[in-house]
Amino acid sequence: MSEPPPGWAWTTLGDVSEKPQYGWTTKANPDGNGVRLLRTTDITAGSIAWSTVPACTEQPADLEKYLLATNDIVVSRAGSVGASIRVVAPPPAVFASYLIRLRAAGIESAYLSWFLHSPLYWNQIRDAAAGIALLNVNAKKLAAISMPLPPLNEQRRIVAAIEEHLSRLDAAEASLSPALLRTEVLRSALITAFMENDDWPRTYWREAGRSQNGRAFPSRDYSATGIRLLRPGNLHVSGRVEWDTKNTRCLPESYAEEHPRFLVGENELVMNLTAQSLKDEFLGRVCLTQAGERCLLNQRIARLTPNEADPRFVMYAFKSRRFRAFVNSLNKGSLIQHMFTSQLADYELPMPPLEEQRRIVVEIEERLGAIDALRPAIERAQRKGAALRRSILERAFSGELVPQDPSDEPASVLLERMRANRAAAVPPRSRRRRATKQKAS
Repeated sequence: MSEPPPGWAWTTLGDVSEKPQYGWTTKANPDGNGVRLLRTTDITAGSIAWSTVPACTEQPADLEKYLLATNDIVVSRAGSVGASIRVVAPPPAVFASYLIRLRAAGIESAYLSWFLHSPLYWNQIRDAAAGIALLNVNAKKLAAISMPLPPLNEQRRIVAAIEEHLSRLDAAEASLSPALLRTEVLRSALITAFMENDDWPRTYWREAGRSQNGRAFPSRDYSATGIRLLRPGNLHVSGRVEWDTKNTRCLPESYAEEHPRFLVGENELVMNLTAQSLKDEFLGRVCLTQAGERCLLNQRIARLTPNEADPRFVMYAFKSRRFRAFVNSLNKGSLIQHMFTSQLADYELPMPPLEEQRRIVVEIEERLGAIDALRPAIERAQRKGAALRRSILERAFSGELVPQDPSDEPASVLLERMRANRAAAVPPRSRRRRATKQKAS
């Protein structure tokens, strides 16, 4: 552990907070009224939307023990392991069993909360959760996490500096997501403008081409190398099939030999047939494979083979707003959205002469080039913002964000006072019992 800055001291989360407490075990009632039940899913967006937090089906008998108060910090011990948020002005609410509550004792609650977002904290959370089949962090491991502690006045200066820097960064980042969305709107509008020609004949897909559903390949046989498996996550909104370390899964090469009819090659159309929702236009997303492609067609992906039409023209026809309206009309209100190749067969595509199709493709791609050039710049800015956020928090908890003041009371004195206060709060009988145990050991 590195030497702390002057006036700082190393401590643990357990030393600077009340005993970490697990939440209340009960079910949520989205339609109920009364005491709210804060869950892991309610704290991962960066702020709590209390209007969407469900009620408890039943309240604990010792309600006061679980009621949340301003400056309480709740930490997820499973699911989004380590995610946390500081509660401000809550309505009557308790916290669920997969959350752990921390209450700062003698230090600034906001300082503790920002530490729980720092790279130093996240490195320790990953180590604490490693080696468990279902990742989780219990209260004991959470209390043992090391934290650098500056003097109390410097804690306040650090919090003010973090919030000033991050508020400016938040404002800058807030403009990036809408800009990225606008590029998608422009792409869609451009493609639609070229595809909406009432003079062209229209042809049902079942007459214009053929569909093939993928196969359910077993996930237990995934391997580090071999034949790549095409899955929904490989279908990019741009119309490309993309592979990276996160979305690539492989199967042994023997699967390609055993199932040759599911091999996908270059310049082939593929479409996603399942999605969590209709919001991101993921359902029905169509892509064209690139040169040299070789992969297996997984379940819930369809291969679309035009009879005579240009594949790129067909791809853009399936990216038009008219097709999006068709996909949305298939919504049955279920939690998982599906579409089927039998439904796709009834979609009417514009079908001008082949030479006209190729001319349209050239014109579309010339104009898309200018729009698509914006996306990498926006994504680079987003990555830069994330890196800057990490840097601010790294500097904050290494003593580099604000200068030290020699007149501040050292953190070591603060820690001694906190320990003395904690010891004084222990009932005399408990102190005698603890002293007896220490002598015996």
